[in-house]
Amino acid sequence: MEVESITATIKSELDEKRWSVVSFDRREAGSLTYAQAVKLMSELDQIGVAGLCIVTDQAAERIVNCKLDDCQLAENISSN
Repeated sequence: MEVESITATIKSELDEKRWSVVSFDRREAGSLTYAQAVKLMSELDQIGVAGLCIVTDQAAERIVNCKLDDCQLAENISSN
């Protein structure tokens, strides 16, 4: 019985506002629940936004803050 009450109080990470939708061009939105991100991604896909992906806000920050030289360096490392 105690386990059930503990489980009920623990939220799923999918319900937390920690998800972002990113495209090839930019971060489209952040601080979404996963369900909100799925809905937004579907709407953006319908209007032709390319390269859509759902990632955590933390990962999206790294994408947004990536400098050109750092990105090129990462590409060179991964191709070796």
